[in-house]
Amino acid sequence: MSHPAGFFFDFPSIFLDFRPPRRDNSGVGRLKQQIEGSRQITERGENMVLYLKIFAGLLLLFSTFAGTALAADVGSVKNCHGQAVILRGAESFSAEPGNRLMVNDTLQTGKDGAMGIILRDDTVISMGPDSEMVLAEFLFHPKEQQMGMLAQFLRGTFTYISGMIAKLDPDSVKLETPVGMVAVRGTHLLIKVD
Repeated sequence: MSHPAGFFFDFPSIFLDFRPPRRDNSGVGRLKQQIEGSRQITERGENMVLYLKIFAGLLLLFSTFAGTALAADVGSVKNCHGQAVILRGAESFSAEPGNRLMVNDTLQTGKDGAMGIILRDDTVISMGPDSEMVLAEFLFHPKEQQMGMLAQFLRGTFTYISGMIAKLDPDSVKLETPVGMVAVRGTHLLIKVD
């Protein structure tokens, strides 16, 4: 279509060929259309509910694994030789460099074993032969000022080099032996438990 001033207007053909739907005076056709529309809406709704259930399940699954891994992961095994074992609940496995450590893990070395670990706050603990310790508590969220550590040295020899928790809040680090607690005031300790 042209405008008298020379402008050209192009209307899509959908506007020019618009015809209203035919009416069925009997009402039967209209009822069929409503039923078919309801059926399609119901099928779409059922599919949507299924998709939402799958999505929620996957979200729950991944958040559980991620939350557990992030909350429980306290550090890793740096090195080990000889007999070195990690006990986690009822499970027992040989320690290897790179193994992730979790709260309540028990670490053991045999008569010819040794193990070195690094915690998330850069604390370093070395275990000598015939030693056993438990990482009883570990919390390191410095932005929220939430931090603390409890390591239980049950037997053997250990060296401890403090990390960020001891530097930021020395009172929140507890090193426990069968005969008492060790107060962390320095950065390097040697502990022997008979």
